[in-house]
Amino acid sequence: MSEMPSAEQPEVKKEDVIAAFKKFVDRGITSPDSLDLNDPEVIEANRLLDSWWEKEEKSVPEGDKIANHVRTMIMVDAGFSDSNYLLDVLDWLNQDLENAEETDLETADKIREAIARVRALLPKE
Repeated sequence: MSEMPSAEQPEVKKEDVIAAFKKFVDRGITSPDSLDLNDPEVIEANRLLDSWWEKEEKSVPEGDKIANHVRTMIMVDAGFSDSNYLLDVLDWLNQDLENAEETDLETADKIREAIARVRALLPKE
């Protein structure tokens, strides 16, 4: 039994996802870890993120590995600035960089750029 075709959802753009999370930053939340996962607005923002990411993954040719750094940077692009969170982001990016350096130099360069952006957001010691 086949599923009935549903109305096509409008395409979610990266900017839509960033805007959905930026409103929490505008309210003073500095880490996505502080978001209330039961809040309908948070649920909707996460739905947008998942929908956008699913589309991104499908757009990559079979066999190519999509770079996780793109998804990781969404929260940074939205403006989350908690130092502990940004240090976690740096850890994730460094792991992605290790994997990319072996197989995809172009992605490795993009990850290095992301690492530099995150480091610039951290307070100077």
